[in-house]
Amino acid sequence: MWTGDSIGHDIHNISPVEVTDNIQILSNLLKSYFPNTPIIPALGNHDFYPVNIQKFNVSNSEHLHNIGETWRLFIDNEDAI
Repeated sequence: MWTGDSIGHDIHNISPVEVTDNIQILSNLLKSYFPNTPIIPALGNHDFYPVNIQKFNVSNSEHLHNIGETWRLFIDNEDAI
């Protein structure tokens, strides 16, 4: 279980693109180092932009979509909840 909250905590100096880029880099590293290990990712409060605002609605849809596409490394459509 990857519990999220993976982004640096210098929250006022990070952009939405940096958030998704960092999640993508970490996802690729985890998949590379643990290719045969099941990984279940979860979003933490700093994995959103702006941080601590976890609105799962239209305003965050592009951000959530980008993270979801990255996490296809670990979870396919049949496993997604």
